[in-house]
Amino acid sequence: MPQQLSTTLVSQAVFSRALHYFVRVATVGSIREASRQLNVSPSAVSRQIQLLQARLDVPLFYNLGNTLRLSPAGGALLDYCNDVNDTLDDAVNRISALSGNYTGTLRIATVDSFANHAFADLLSGFSRQYPGIRVIASVAAAQEVARNVRSGDADIGFTFGIADEDILARLFTLHCPTRIVVSRDHPLADRGKIDFEDCLDYSVALLSPSTNIRQELETVSTRAGARWPRCIETNSFSLLQRLALGGQFVIFQPEYPGASGTIPNDRLVFHAVEARLPAPTEEFAMIVDRRVHQSAARTCFVDYAKAFLADLGTPS
Repeated sequence: MPQQLSTTLVSQAVFSRALHYFVRVATVGSIREASRQLNVSPSAVSRQIQLLQARLDVPLFYNLGNTLRLSPAGGALLDYCNDVNDTLDDAVNRISALSGNYTGTLRIATVDSFANHAFADLLSGFSRQYPGIRVIASVAAAQEVARNVRSGDADIGFTFGIADEDILARLFTLHCPTRIVVSRDHPLADRGKIDFEDCLDYSVALLSPSTNIRQELETVSTRAGARWPRCIETNSFSLLQRLALGGQFVIFQPEYPGASGTIPNDRLVFHAVEARLPAPTEEFAMIVDRRVHQSAARTCFVDYAKAFLADLGTPS
């Protein structure tokens, strides 16, 4: 069976042995540890580093006892090697894609509510279709998801309340109605109609950082001359639902098309917000950094996710 194409194999072919050994030593800071990882003798690694330094006529490392520290010249050489490896990684992904063997790594950030809804199904289906693409998933608050995409810590984000801007682009959006959620034994559970003013008489739990719902409650309480309700704020959607299940708290959550969450509906009651036109909604979006070159792996995921989300509801 032919060996699967990888960036490591290609870099070994492109780099000289001396450069290959240099990168490993620079990464681990030790000739002995580098030799162990490379499965060669320490003298062989040391000899290649010495040859490389002789060719360049500059020291690449400072010897600090048991640790090697890169010199300025060594740092510049490592930056060059890393840049080449990044380019090779993209080339390997594209070459693999030509034969249908998609590879690469994707870092995906999502809000907690989507992680508790359909995110696992999305990742499972994608992994079955593209087994060669590695996915690293993280869960964060809405604003943190956006920051992760802007900073490059995530390639793709699923979040709320993001407008198109110079950096972020929305590739798909869903408008999710806001629901008032209480447990079956809460006094509001059997109410026929509920609006935000009805919630002011009870303890509420909000997702933090909160924007739309907090603003709605503040507006309603000011208009009604009522006090601000007893409140708990959390960045955990799972904790939010657990607080509702306890029977004391009213919570507010977006309702994704297709389901209301992973907790069975017979334990929670989902009320539409009455006495308001139009009904409050949250805009859920798949976002990317428009400045970043789209890799084959990201293209595969975006296309798969668009089809998956379209099955949940109608895009805007």
